[in-house]
Amino acid sequence: LLQQAWNAIGDYYADRQKWRNASTYYSQAQNLPRLALCYDMMEDFDALQELAANVREGDPLLEELGTRFATVGMCEQAVTVYLKASKVKLAVDTCVQLNQWDQAVTLAKLHNLPEINTLLAQYASHLQDSHRFLEAIELYRKANHFVKSAQLLYKLADEVTRERRHPLRAKKLYVMAAMMMECYRSERKKLTSQASTTRYLHDDVEQPEVIRMLDNAWHGAEALHFFLMAQRHIHEYDVKSALRVAIQLVDYEDILPAADIYSLLALSSALSKAWEYTSKSLARLESIEDLPKERRQALDELAVKIFTRHKPQGSVFNMVTCNSCGQSMSDCQSTCPSCDTKFPLSVATSQPLVGRHLWACSFCRHQVHANDVASLTNCPLCHTII
Repeated sequence: LLQQAWNAIGDYYADRQKWRNASTYYSQAQNLPRLALCYDMMEDFDALQELAANVREGDPLLEELGTRFATVGMCEQAVTVYLKASKVKLAVDTCVQLNQWDQAVTLAKLHNLPEINTLLAQYASHLQDSHRFLEAIELYRKANHFVKSAQLLYKLADEVTRERRHPLRAKKLYVMAAMMMECYRSERKKLTSQASTTRYLHDDVEQPEVIRMLDNAWHGAEALHFFLMAQRHIHEYDVKSALRVAIQLVDYEDILPAADIYSLLALSSALSKAWEYTSKSLARLESIEDLPKERRQALDELAVKIFTRHKPQGSVFNMVTCNSCGQSMSDCQSTCPSCDTKFPLSVATSQPLVGRHLWACSFCRHQVHANDVASLTNCPLCHTII
């Protein structure tokens, strides 16, 4: 009877919107739903949070309290209350609505919700729309979606490369992308059943695209690695080594601008007095379609000045023996002209590795000559500690 009296007095004050007075009597009557209404109307969310802590698990009131917290943007408090009410889906939906994507993904993973992949995709899209690409990459990496992480890294590296201002940053991004693909390769090897392998390989990505990325995982990193190496040799005035590296860059026109490759090749060959390469690189520069007219005219004048004095011939490289056919080949050639055997390039010197005493990095599997390992503490390409 006393409880009814307190509720009646509380209703009297509530009807007149005297919420503080009403809360006093609802508290005495232990009328928690009406008490929650009073705290909400007074915007006393500390008291509302304390009230939620005293409600037993599974009580229908918890869902109502979670809605009240979510309505005013108190995501953390709403999630706590929803979880106490065993309403995980509502907790995740609240995080999404309030743009707390990281918490939504964490909850979905923790409670094994089937919507986890959809949430990941939505959150990654949200991060990319906000130009927070590195956070999106990290999100996919933590979720073991290595292919998607690598795709974003390759895209970012391509953009940095096209800007032509930060080649070292571009190389780092390509290396990170390749590392993601190596992580994917390792995870794939751990799978034993054909069903799980198929499911893992698809990972929302077309199979041929994944295979192409695996086959060319280090291609972009190699391009920027040799590009930086050639410029370093020029600054050190080791022009012969610079020319050797620049010759290899011709295979990376899909990554580097052709104008940069052949400008570097023309410069290093002219400094090395390898006029045959100078002639070929200048001709290739003139054939670039979007080359400005003024620059094309300057190249014509430069070619006239050079080749009225020098014949476009001559080699500055040593000869080595192909270990497949025994014929001689230049130490700047990566493919034997006699048997078409293609040799890997040393990531330390860019020389073709035609010998048998080689060292390979345990992570990226790129090679250097065994004689060069003593001076190295890290892999020149991926920087794995030797």
